[in-house]
Amino acid sequence: MSYLDLIAKASEAHLVRRDGNMLTLSVVDESLPSLKNFQPIAMDVIERDGVGYTIVLKHRSSLHSGNLYDQIVIRCDEAS
Repeated sequence: MSYLDLIAKASEAHLVRRDGNMLTLSVVDESLPSLKNFQPIAMDVIERDGVGYTIVLKHRSSLHSGNLYDQIVIRCDEAS
């Protein structure tokens, strides 16, 4: 199973929406605990940018301080 296959599956820490070759990864809800649970996923996706996908959007929550990501949108490479 590839890394993209793993992140393309929703978990307790994130939701996934797929539209063609685009994946939107987001928090389960807008609570602070949900945002904090999403950060390891967001940081891992950001760190691996360019390996099978390109990040289109890195969005930080405007509801809570702390520079926490609440959404990452990626475009999967054609071969993925």
